[in-house]
Parts: sequence; structure tokens; C-alpha cells
Amino acid sequence: MAGFRTVHVPYSVEQDEDGVWCARAQLHPGVVAYGDGDTEQAAVDDLREGLLGLAASAPLS
Repeated sequence: MAGFRTVHVPYSVEQDEDGVWCARAQLHPGVVAYGDGDTEQAAVDDLREGLLGLAASAPLS
């Protein structure tokens, strides 16, 4: 039976010069996930989707 595990990933959120919120998380050197949105929360939500996509595509060990 597969289980779930909560993983806390440090991330940063900044607003760019055009007003778009950008979120970034570095998992390993060279492995970075990004998210963006009209609000800070939208950028974090987009980042979360990207991280889930990376996790889903990672090989099982």
C-alpha cells in the first residue's frame, strides 16, 4: 500500500517589474521549480503544482 509523506520545500516569492508574482524553489543543484501568478498566493499555488509534477515524474527508489 502506497503512503503519503509531507515534504517541506523552502521557496522564495518576489514581484517582478511587470507586477507578476514569481515563486521559486530549488530542490537540488540544477533542479528548480517555478510558479507565477497575479497574486503572491497564485504564484505559490502554481509552484506547488510544478513541484507535484516533478514528484510524479521522479523515478521511484
